[in-house]
Amino acid sequence: MKAKTFLLVMVGMCLITCNGPNTSSIVGTWQLVNGKELYLSNDTIKTFDYPGNVNGNHWKIITKSHFATIYQDTTSNSEKFLYTGFNGGTYTYINGIYTETFTHSSLSKGQIGTSLSFNAKIEGNKLFISPVSKDGKDKKTGNFEEYRRLD
Repeated sequence: MKAKTFLLVMVGMCLITCNGPNTSSIVGTWQLVNGKELYLSNDTIKTFDYPGNVNGNHWKIITKSHFATIYQDTTSNSEKFLYTGFNGGTYTYINGIYTETFTHSSLSKGQIGTSLSFNAKIEGNKLFISPVSKDGKDKKTGNFEEYRRLD
């Protein structure tokens, strides 16, 4: 009888755990604290640093199945924002590879329907992402970002 009770409890716990909500550690609200974009321009690698030549805020919100990114550039000394933007869509996070597929964007209509993949590593309350190709190989250009978890 004890063995049957134990087995029922274990099966019940497995069903709750296996079918429960996605509790991946990547789910949450993240704020960019450091970032670098490396891109090719006339066969020269150029950089775009945050903070550095950009001031403002950048958040990434990741739910169980979707992501949204919100940008707010306050580089000017005025009260107005020079640049704001957002994008979002669905994502996968498998074996440390985080892939975003864009379903909406204020940045470019050409971004919709495309995907970007990153190596994603979580250490404590930090999320580090760096660009990878679809086959998982590191790339030398793209966004290299460090986020701090807000929740």
